Amino acid sequence: MVYPAIAERFRRSMEEDDVNDIFSNMLLLATVGDARGQEAVVQLKVTFKDDPNAQTAVTAYESQLKAAVTKP
Repeated sequence: MVYPAIAERFRRSMEEDDVNDIFSNMLLLATVGDARGQEAVVQLKVTFKDDPNAQTAVTAYESQLKAAVTKP
C-alpha cells in the first residue's frame, strides 16, 4: 500500500514547513483515495486557516479525495 509512505512524506514536509512538498504530498494523498487522507486535510485547514489561497487548494484536494474514496 502506498498510503503510509506518502503520509510519512507529508508528515515530514509539515515538520520542515516545506510548503511546496506539503501541497505536492497532499495531491498524492488525494489521488491515492485512501480515507485516512482526510487527517491531512484537517491538518492543512488548521495550519493555513489565515491563507485564503491555501484554503482554496485544500478544499479542492478534499473534494478530489472524497471523489477518489467513493470510486468503486
